[in-house]
Amino acid sequence: MAALAKYCASYAEPEILLLRDLAIEAHDNVLIVPAYRETSEFFNCLQQSHLCRRSVLLILVINQPDNDPDKRSNQTLFKSIRAQLCDPAAQGNLTYGYLANSQSGVLLVDRFSSQPLPPKEAVGLARKIGNDIAAELIRVKLVHNPVLFNTDADTQLPDNYFTAITASSQPNSACIYPFRHHCDDTPLGQATQLYELRLRHYVDGLKRAGSPFAFHTIGSTLAIDVNAYAMVRGFPKRAAGEDFYLLNKLAKVAPVVCLDRPTLVIDARTSDRVPFGTGPAVNRLLECQDPREETIFYHPSTFFELGHCLTALSHCPKSLKALREWGLSEISLDALEGINITTFFNRLSSQHRNESTNTDAWQQFYTRRLGDWFDAFKTLKFIHHLRDSDYPNINYRQLALLNQQAR
Repeated sequence: MAALAKYCASYAEPEILLLRDLAIEAHDNVLIVPAYRETSEFFNCLQQSHLCRRSVLLILVINQPDNDPDKRSNQTLFKSIRAQLCDPAAQGNLTYGYLANSQSGVLLVDRFSSQPLPPKEAVGLARKIGNDIAAELIRVKLVHNPVLFNTDADTQLPDNYFTAITASSQPNSACIYPFRHHCDDTPLGQATQLYELRLRHYVDGLKRAGSPFAFHTIGSTLAIDVNAYAMVRGFPKRAAGEDFYLLNKLAKVAPVVCLDRPTLVIDARTSDRVPFGTGPAVNRLLECQDPREETIFYHPSTFFELGHCLTALSHCPKSLKALREWGLSEISLDALEGINITTFFNRLSSQHRNESTNTDAWQQFYTRRLGDWFDAFKTLKFIHHLRDSDYPNINYRQLALLNQQAR
């Protein structure tokens, strides 16, 4: 727990200092939800299911960027939920109260009225504030389960949501729940289903290539080990992609585990809350005459090249020349040069200059350093290099044809 204590003392957001003056009761689990321009419908659903059946502390970070002057929806949400709390008490921008006829409580975090968020930090900072508060409450033993459960207001949680993690004995830095979007035959449903297929195509491609980063990076599906969270210093303060970059760091601490069940159901909806991600991508597809003609899928050959590259790198080569001799294609060699693998080789040589490269210690050292360097971000850059050179993106019909030919 040393990493957790150090993190809370040095890197956590200042809201944790307000907790000492709130009489927060102990709870078994903590659930963190950022909310921006949401209605209270999701809270009512949570209250009728998980909050009335278990001991859960809901940390709701009601947030807004400071370039959005319209605070009416957030004010309505805050007042609606506060009105349902018993004996609510406030300290700074925190309000805590318990729910009648349950063992659960709610901690409201106001980051919209007098302390809106910088637009460039937005949802990343909102998630960090909520998770930092939860980490501190775990540290002082006011939350018993050392797991940071993260979701969003558009996500429906199954009955065994909390117990699925409790029952997992495999050491991990994070668990990712399976998910599906609730889609119908409307244009919105069809566009969302198509984008979900794109997400699955990418992760399946990474899996076939043997990448250790073959997992979805969706903030509403995350359950994070609190000590691993502290070791990587929490959520990055980003307007989007905060889940991707956090998982990229967590995977270097301990495995990221993809659960087989239970499945979370995410509402299909448009959104302009973040600059990129599912909401904006679906918006763009809805603007198209035929979304299935849009080239949103990576060419399957990019994953073939990635797999061949990862296999070659597993033999611990020390240069591009060695990779070429191993038989790696010029296409992949160009992509590796494009992501500066020469810098990796140079650093590797300087760090391990005086030790034989034929030992188990060298191989372990190489594998560890390679995993740190050729991470999820570098993997995406490698694929983008191939996309921009030899294998441009394809549309849904082209993907279906290539998959049929591959069978």
